Amino acid sequence: MITTRFLDKSDLVSEEIIDSIYKILSIKKEMIKIELTTIMNVIRDDIVCFMEYPYVEKIYRDSYYSFFSKKHNPCHRDSLRISFFINDNDRPINADNYFTIKNLDNYFLGYISLRPTTYRIIGSSFLHPLIMKNHDFVCCLCRKTVLVNGLKLTVYGFPYCAQDNESITCAEVSILNIMEYFGHKYPEYSTILPSQIAKMLSKQIFERQLPSKGMMAHHISYVLKKLGFGVIIHSCENEQDDVVMYKNDDFIESLLIYIESGIPVVLLSEDHAILAIGRKKIFDNHNKKNGVFKKEKNIRHLLVMNDNRPPYELMDYDVKKNSEFKIVSFIVPLYSKVNMNAYGLKASFNATLKILQEEAKDVQFVRANKNYVYRYFFTSSKSYKDYIAKSQDLPYEFKVLALNKSMPKFIGVVEIINKTSFNMVDTVNKVDGIVVLDATESGVYNYLIFATNLEYLIIRSTQVSDYKIFKFNDKLMFHMFKNNLKGEHTQWKG
Repeated sequence: MITTRFLDKSDLVSEEIIDSIYKILSIKKEMIKIELTTIMNVIRDDIVCFMEYPYVEKIYRDSYYSFFSKKHNPCHRDSLRISFFINDNDRPINADNYFTIKNLDNYFLGYISLRPTTYRIIGSSFLHPLIMKNHDFVCCLCRKTVLVNGLKLTVYGFPYCAQDNESITCAEVSILNIMEYFGHKYPEYSTILPSQIAKMLSKQIFERQLPSKGMMAHHISYVLKKLGFGVIIHSCENEQDDVVMYKNDDFIESLLIYIESGIPVVLLSEDHAILAIGRKKIFDNHNKKNGVFKKEKNIRHLLVMNDNRPPYELMDYDVKKNSEFKIVSFIVPLYSKVNMNAYGLKASFNATLKILQEEAKDVQFVRANKNYVYRYFFTSSKSYKDYIAKSQDLPYEFKVLALNKSMPKFIGVVEIINKTSFNMVDTVNKVDGIVVLDATESGVYNYLIFATNLEYLIIRSTQVSDYKIFKFNDKLMFHMFKNNLKGEHTQWKG
């Protein structure tokens, strides 16, 4: 029999509730209080909690059958789930009106699960960014539908889970959350379980896999590669074979390009792995001069999912100084058809600019110099064409030419932004030039698809040296492409 209960946020860490969870899961009261308090401290106060037991948390249940059930001391196989809803002051959600409230999806903010493990008890969870007190960020989001008290509810968020330090460590958690994200977002991928990760690595690891001792970078990369990704490992510390090596500046700039592309990246320190899934919003007064698109060697604000910390945490990373989490390498799960890496995108852009200055002298295309900020990212041609089609500031003639241009499935884009407008909050969205490149190419040469400034459109045909130039009577107006990372501008939808 499933037992359920509605309660306020303040009641969730009360002695009564902690005692009831202790009796259900048979884990230390102190651990329950610490774990719940950590989460409650960072989420908003105006919420209603819905607690239900038993709950089948698939990741823990898989670990239970492969590891915990074999222990001498008995261990529960069920978990407990706590779901969160916005508390409508006019009509608070409770047991009496739960089934009669219309559009309950609009109130649902996700859930956390509690599992009966001794090290960390937060299991596979999924929270909407708006549940956080601080949501001054943009990030990767996917949609998930869950059954809560008999009703199917849909919520946007990013998967979160803590390691149990026995069957799964931070490395396995990173893989599980990546596949949870891609599995809910794209039909080409599916979710995965800890036992499946172990099976994939069985021929790579020559000792017992449980209890888990964690995974090396090449093990994480191997699993993601087996799951269908075109994986790249970037490192700035240790020289390794088949690893892209960068100096500090290039290393961080490459990382920021992947983040701007909306790709979850596995960050690795000497002894820990976390996921970078977004960045701090830059369109505000106090951060406009420290944007992630500039080359200053200062603090970078990354949004991370760290299983040792609360979800959706902004991490300040100083390139020149040691920080709490010193990034020594990172792993990028690229789509298999993306052959260009971050360095190749920058190099191809520089080569393209030189050719444009030679082949299209009359255009006077924006020249690379210190007066401009460059924003690099990868995206799908489908998403980029949708952005062009929906732009109200672009003329019909431009849309016809750009949208009818044949493009590969994935493209690399460079937006050229004047520093003057970049530093003005009210005009920060404006772009002075755009270069679109073929991301399915692998080299550092000219792979132009089209380029444009405020007056001209340059389209490259299938012939390497054949360029068509179109001039527009009225000046074009471009705004920054914002479809990769989700936030308030997308109403927090993926």
